[in-house]
Amino acid sequence: MNNLCWNDELQCHWSAWRVISERHLALDLPPHNSCDMSGAIRIAQFLCPEVDRIDTYHAGLPDTRYRFNHDDDKWEAFVPARNSEE
Repeated sequence: MNNLCWNDELQCHWSAWRVISERHLALDLPPHNSCDMSGAIRIAQFLCPEVDRIDTYHAGLPDTRYRFNHDDDKWEAFVPARNSEE
C-alpha cells in the first residue's frame, strides 16, 4: 500500500481524485478498497461544490457511480453491469 492515503471519511485508502468535467469527479481506489458513499460525496462537494456525479474506480476498473438525482433531490448509487467475459 505504498504511496496511498487513508481517509477517515472515505473509510478506505485512495490514490487520486480526478476532474472529468465541471460537475463530474472520479475517485481512484486501490484493489480491495471500497469507499463510504457519504464520505465520498462530502469530499467531492468540498472539492467541487456543484458536483453531481462521482465515479469510483478500483485498480483502474469502473466500480460504483454516485449521481445526484435533481428531481428527487438525493444522491443515488449505481453499480455498472459487468462484462460476462471478465
